[in-house]
Amino acid sequence: MKPTLLALFCAFGLAGSISASTNVTVQANSGTNALPAKTSRSAPAVQAPSPGLPVPAVKKSPGYPFRGKLVSVNAPAGIIKIGKSTYYISPETKLMINGAQGRLVDFKPGQSVVGYARKAPDGRAFAVSLRIGEKPEAAGTSTKN
Repeated sequence: MKPTLLALFCAFGLAGSISASTNVTVQANSGTNALPAKTSRSAPAVQAPSPGLPVPAVKKSPGYPFRGKLVSVNAPAGIIKIGKSTYYISPETKLMINGAQGRLVDFKPGQSVVGYARKAPDGRAFAVSLRIGEKPEAAGTSTKN
């Protein structure tokens, strides 16, 4: 048997607020008092960027300049030490010796170097550039005498 909401409201004295012509039925569970299973909410869908809009670039970690005397050079491992600081050399590191492209094996302990480094997410400092000697002049500039 399907009890109607009108019958339920009448039993509790609330029938005055509902019209007599309303016919709403409630289906009762057959013999169980189980509550309906909880449903989980899913995360909202992420929309892909529109084709005409620019995609924001991933921000690189800020870098910092460094200078000092080379304490040690481990060319096979790609590691140099300047003072108490350790810098890792990657294949992308720009190595310069007196204005020309150099190799890490050409860097010797005791030489004065300058460079620019960035911290990796794991905390290691990677040299972006490393230079011995004078800074090369930029194209289109001249020195004043």
